[in-house]
Amino acid sequence: RIEFENLPDQNDPLRARVRLKAFNQLDKVSNFWIMPLPLPLSTPVQKSLFAAKRYNDLDVDKLFELAPVRELVELALPAGFALLEMPQNQRIESKFGDYALTFEPMPGGIRIRREATFKQRYISHADFQEFKKFYLKMLDADDAKLALKKK
Repeated sequence: RIEFENLPDQNDPLRARVRLKAFNQLDKVSNFWIMPLPLPLSTPVQKSLFAAKRYNDLDVDKLFELAPVRELVELALPAGFALLEMPQNQRIESKFGDYALTFEPMPGGIRIRREATFKQRYISHADFQEFKKFYLKMLDADDAKLALKKK
């Protein structure tokens, strides 16, 4: 189910509420279960940013959403499961952008907040390696997993 808010006003940020049910999201490893973070707007993998060197400037708008992205995911854990441990919050700040991924317990689950903002549209080829480090840290943070155990 999906609902959109703020549609009449073009100046307000678009808000959407999505309710999803996912099946077969758990992988068993020894005595616990692993689950990827359910982040619908996670950082996209851009193969061009894995290059060892860049010879021209980069237009970030061609690769990412430049408007700030704010996600709030309220994850209800599967019946009979509990978190093995609360994931660590992540904060990445750079001249290229800011990223935050926070976790907090809620009854029967976990609340996940993710915010990503790019500060620059154009990245000089001389700054590519530094930007690449920022980007790879965002990818790593988005790729976090949840460890669950049976109650």
